[in-house]
Amino acid sequence: MLLGLSAADARTISRGILILVFAIAAGVVVADNQLNRLTARHEFGQALNVRREASGYYRAYVLGQSWGVRAVYPVGSISANGDSLSLEVAGRRLTVPTVVRVELDRAVYWLVVWRGQFVAAAVRTKRELAGYWGELRPLVRELMDAVKR
Repeated sequence: MLLGLSAADARTISRGILILVFAIAAGVVVADNQLNRLTARHEFGQALNVRREASGYYRAYVLGQSWGVRAVYPVGSISANGDSLSLEVAGRRLTVPTVVRVELDRAVYWLVVWRGQFVAAAVRTKRELAGYWGELRPLVRELMDAVKR
């Protein structure tokens, strides 16, 4: 029991107070919007605002008071150039290459030589097979004629 009231009466009064608070808040918002439209100014009261600044600070504004907290503590640095990525922590540096260079001139030279040798061997084999076929052609024709009879 609230203030000696029955539960049903306390619920009715609580609902009424809640509706009254809501109506007052809605009226204040409507009046503020109308005033802002009339004066063409959009002012507002700031009760709570948390903001992160570019320098790594968080600032909280609560009812006109401001508190700041630093969120970034320098632990190390990362730097990059065209060929590598460097990470420096506690005076020690780790560099990771981002560009890998491989010299393939020697391998390409040998691939070209082997290709030339392969092509020469293939041409020679083709000529030899053509010669063998020239020798075998009359024998194959004889066999085919013998089978036909």
